[in-house]
Amino acid sequence: GLTVFGRGGYALAQKWLVGADLIGWYHSKGDVDLTRGLVGGTVLFYPSMNGGFFFKGSIGGAFSRVSAGVASDGTTWGFGSALGLGYDIRLGSNVYLTLAADWLFQDVSAQTNNDNQLGMLTLALTFF
Repeated sequence: GLTVFGRGGYALAQKWLVGADLIGWYHSKGDVDLTRGLVGGTVLFYPSMNGGFFFKGSIGGAFSRVSAGVASDGTTWGFGSALGLGYDIRLGSNVYLTLAADWLFQDVSAQTNNDNQLGMLTLALTFF
């Protein structure tokens, strides 16, 4: 599916960044569209001051939306969290190419309990 990702934040210390993430995922199959995502607070930890490798944790609200043209269509909200890791490759002054892997955990409704995890690989431009 298609993934949308946005992050804003603040450098708490040289190895710690805090902020907020908006992660969205969209998939369409036949007449059914599924959208899932997370809006949450995020902490990034860089173990080395010289390297671009980082660990990430997020916690917040998760959502799931099913659109199939029937009366039960709609968006459900619940608890969400994410764990991830990534690497920043410096392209220029304050511009990085970021490679990341995230695993989202969602608890949005009884209907999706057996399908409440989502793995994502992302490639992004990061501006510090």
